[in-house]
Amino acid sequence: MAMHKHRVEVRILNPGERAQAVQSEFATWFVPDGSDLVFRSALSPEVSVSEHLKWFHMMLKYRRKYIRQLEESGIRTVIRISVREHSFTIEPEAVFLAHQLHLTTEIDFRP
Repeated sequence: MAMHKHRVEVRILNPGERAQAVQSEFATWFVPDGSDLVFRSALSPEVSVSEHLKWFHMMLKYRRKYIRQLEESGIRTVIRISVREHSFTIEPEAVFLAHQLHLTTEIDFRP
């Protein structure tokens, strides 16, 4: 069986002067990465993309109001998925994260 190599993260794009407040809201979850704040999945890269997304949903579901407030103030938050396969499957319950938090999902295929 092939080993999956996935990286999944939630990225707050260019929060500017609100970066410190965002970091305070999420304790140690979001860390600086250039001008963004990023929360990387703590799961192994070998688990499925669906498992990563379900983990993020579990971690962020009670913070969705705050994430939506960021979006309303012009600060975008996205889900970024990097995969080293030509295709993958996302289970229906794994879509809750993007749906409930109104997050755009970006997928990067890296052979």
